[in-house]
Amino acid sequence: MKLRRMAAAGLITTATLAGGMVTAGPASAASYNGSCGSGYSVRHSVGNTTGTVFLTYNSSNGYNCAVAIANRRYGTAVRMNVWVRLSSNHQKYKSEDGKFHSYAGPVFLYGKNSCIDYGGLIAGAGAGANEVACG
Repeated sequence: MKLRRMAAAGLITTATLAGGMVTAGPASAASYNGSCGSGYSVRHSVGNTTGTVFLTYNSSNGYNCAVAIANRRYGTAVRMNVWVRLSSNHQKYKSEDGKFHSYAGPVFLYGKNSCIDYGGLIAGAGAGANEVACG
């Protein structure tokens, strides 16, 4: 999968509303699809009307993984993105942006004993959270 760095300002504006991350609950929440692989468990998730962004963690290797999953499969691919970064160092981040049918990601970032910021965008609706999964 192609990973692209996005400007920190772009990451923040993707899923920021009035100084905080959008966290509205979806009517029909997407389920985590296991795309991060074995050993990863969900540590945090946020959703909106179009899907859910999941943050997972593998305690054996210290990596976080984020994936944005749509509530439904789109017949025509729609713009989606997902990103993850260290709360303490915005230069340490990974992202994926493109047109997809059902999910964006996974993106992986080492962050043992660190707070994490993460988020995503599905068909124009963003969701994310700052300083989660600390430690």
